[in-house]
Amino acid sequence: MVHKLRDTASAITIALLLALAIGGCTPNATSVPTAIPSTKPTATPTPIVLTPYASPTATPTATAPKSTPSPTPSPTPYIYTVKKGDTLLGIALKLGVTLKSLKEANPGINPTALSVGTKLIVPYNEENPAALPSPTPVPLELSRPVCAPSPDGSVVCLCEVKNPSAKSVGAVEVTFRWGNLTFTGSALLDMIPPHGTGAVVGRAKMTSFPQATPSARLTRALILPDSVIETTYPPLKTTVTSVKIAPNKLGAVIKGQIQLPKKPEIAEVWVVATAYDSKGEIVGARRIEIHPKIGQTSPLAFKIGVYSVGVPITRTSIMAEAHAAPSGH
Repeated sequence: MVHKLRDTASAITIALLLALAIGGCTPNATSVPTAIPSTKPTATPTPIVLTPYASPTATPTATAPKSTPSPTPSPTPYIYTVKKGDTLLGIALKLGVTLKSLKEANPGINPTALSVGTKLIVPYNEENPAALPSPTPVPLELSRPVCAPSPDGSVVCLCEVKNPSAKSVGAVEVTFRWGNLTFTGSALLDMIPPHGTGAVVGRAKMTSFPQATPSARLTRALILPDSVIETTYPPLKTTVTSVKIAPNKLGAVIKGQIQLPKKPEIAEVWVVATAYDSKGEIVGARRIEIHPKIGQTSPLAFKIGVYSVGVPITRTSIMAEAHAAPSGH
């Protein structure tokens, strides 16, 4: 028995010595150097690239393992926070719910005067439980964007969107890029009619202004259902009575009248003035909102000034959009 214990102890000692010998031969771990980004200046910006159409690109989603069951959506409304440039129609289209259901879920909200930060209840949609946008490709065309510094120290970029299709388009959003600055702009009107145009304006803070050529890319455009157009944006008849371009040709004042429809009742009218240079390119755009009296059917007078980004104005145009009052208002 003593001999067996001695043999066992010897075997354990030999095994430990072998383990230490092997561990001593293991090479030390070498750290991999981290690449340091180059601080060399970037290449000279390429000339402006205009994209006649760019459909929203779907963000790839990770595929869950087959063994993991997908969560079942709950038919519970959730809250959406209004962002700059949002409209009630744009929110409805973006989240896949009807404008009517969004209005009914938020009876205390004025659809024509949304404030940034307002909390909206978004109802559950059985046909689109995830409330994901399902944009329909629209062949819109963008004009050459123009960017210029603003007196308040920010930068303003604008371009014109042309809708060559036979369908009305809404929720139009454009991404501007100027040097290292990238920001979004929205159409000044909710709807761009068939074969019509719309002005898009974006604004961002900037401390220095690059010498690069600005570019613009269409990032969102959705076809509006006919039912939405009929009930929300009734047609208007607009008449321009006078146009006065300033002596320096950097501003203009337009006056006119808008004939309101008898039905439905109009809660608000948006009027957009657009200015163009001698080449027909957009150089200025501005929107005002007018609230007619309840039950008003007489012509609605307007006066709007529009200013150029620095290029002489040779002509102007006026577009008006009616926003019907919510049903039961």
